[in-house]
Amino acid sequence: MLRRSGFTLLELVITMAVVGVISTLALAGYHSYTQKANFRAMVEEASRFSLDQQEHRQQFGRFASTVSQNGGASADQMVFQARDGFSIQINQANFREFEVELQATDANLLPDQCQRLVLVNSQGFLRMETKDADLKDSSANCLPRGHR
Repeated sequence: MLRRSGFTLLELVITMAVVGVISTLALAGYHSYTQKANFRAMVEEASRFSLDQQEHRQQFGRFASTVSQNGGASADQMVFQARDGFSIQINQANFREFEVELQATDANLLPDQCQRLVLVNSQGFLRMETKDADLKDSSANCLPRGHR
């Protein structure tokens, strides 16, 4: 009697198909997870920037209107080393309020509806809002209730 050992070609093909489907699902979940983690990092960067702006205001009596990654601080300029992958632009600043916009240098790092984070400090009240790639407000989709 001839005894066969091993797997048939059909069994191997089915196994490979199952492994392929599982890995595809896992990769999509991982991509979504990394995008959300990058957005949380951007929120942390905005919080760190806000604290540095408060320190700048205490030192110079007004919020900085420009950001530099090196050099010296002045009444209008603040030195802030942004984390790799993010760019910071101050839209408005005076002695009472500032508005700053953060975004990733690579749009694929963030979820589509959370491409830009706008940080607004108006007379001591700090508010965050998000915008999608078309610059439409998407705060309800991206930020927890306490940050809006």
